[in-house]
Amino acid sequence: MAFTIFLPEDQKITGKDMVKDYGNGIPFEYVEAMSFLNNIKIRFREDENDIYLLFLDILERYRDDNNFERLYKDAERYCFREHPDLLKELTCFIPYSPDEDTRPKDYPSAEYESTTEDDM
Repeated sequence: MAFTIFLPEDQKITGKDMVKDYGNGIPFEYVEAMSFLNNIKIRFREDENDIYLLFLDILERYRDDNNFERLYKDAERYCFREHPDLLKELTCFIPYSPDEDTRPKDYPSAEYESTTEDDM
């Protein structure tokens, strides 16, 4: 839950939730989140579409929004379509998991196909 800055005020992680650290005052969650972001940056360093910056834009867009499903779907569609490991790791940081998806099983996986790249 290290993306606490992207969570609404009533869901932010504070105090006792962040007690565990590496002995230097830096919480585990922060280190894990930075590691996740660095993995994205490294994996897409040669990408001409700059997926890393696009992912940061998606995080920023949903910073004040409670729609974590949409954040996940946008990350899936625009950034990590062929990287299920990154999608799985993302669910460690946001209160949404596709396993908790309540949509019908036959619902199309690309829910936002009508959204254009210009909407991003």
